[in-house]
Amino acid sequence: MFYKKSNLLFILFILISYKSYSSEEYTCKFDKYIPNGPTSMSSIKSWIPEKVSFIRKDNDISFELKGRMYPAQILQNDEKKIKFKFLRDVESDKGNKATMDYRGVFFKSNNKFSMSGSPSGFAALGDAWGKCEISYIQSENTNTNTNKNEISSSNWILVRSSSSTDIFINNSENAILIKSANRMYSKIHKRHQNNKDTDVRFGILWKDKKIEGGSKMYMYDIQKPTKVVSSTQGFTKVFYLEFDDAASILKNDKKYMYFLMTDYEKYTWYATRTISK
Repeated sequence: MFYKKSNLLFILFILISYKSYSSEEYTCKFDKYIPNGPTSMSSIKSWIPEKVSFIRKDNDISFELKGRMYPAQILQNDEKKIKFKFLRDVESDKGNKATMDYRGVFFKSNNKFSMSGSPSGFAALGDAWGKCEISYIQSENTNTNTNKNEISSSNWILVRSSSSTDIFINNSENAILIKSANRMYSKIHKRHQNNKDTDVRFGILWKDKKIEGGSKMYMYDIQKPTKVVSSTQGFTKVFYLEFDDAASILKNDKKYMYFLMTDYEKYTWYATRTISK
């Protein structure tokens, strides 16, 4: 009887552990770069940085590159390796635009990781090699206060972007949608997920030139939206803000739109410099 009870407790422990840690985070560092043909070492490192990370949950992968999350398509996942790809719209210093086809391969036997990039219409960059450390993310109830049904899934147009943030507009609803990988943004998002009465506000600042040293909160005319909804789309944190004349962000001809979000009560804020898409 003692043997059977022990087995039962062991099985229960495994089941509880499986439910508690449903996602894997891979933190990777490259120590070897192999440029292809004319690609310089500095060029391949600029497109494939030394440190990258991605999160895998079942058959979904979200890859973080330069502060932004990209959904990846799994091409292979067996006892030997995880192979995936994702696409990213890029622009070179000379203004050449392309779609970068990134490929990643994680080898399960030794935790080695390789990554390559191929811009459309140009020569492939080459390969980067390194190793990953794996940690396990405790699952959370992501349905709490998400109000997903309150955000329509269509008619959203990408109008502004920065290195970490995308801003979409829906003229029919007089609203904007924000997706960001910024750490401070994530804190504001988490607070609103835990308490839908959190006083989330925003500010917009137009400039023809970059603000040296970055923008400060006092520079913005802080506004309170008529409606705020937070949700998650996979691993992406989303805010829906409804306010009068949301379409005004399309009408200004200045190059940069600085966008700020704040937890007004806690004085927690983040700002980013966006350009038109």
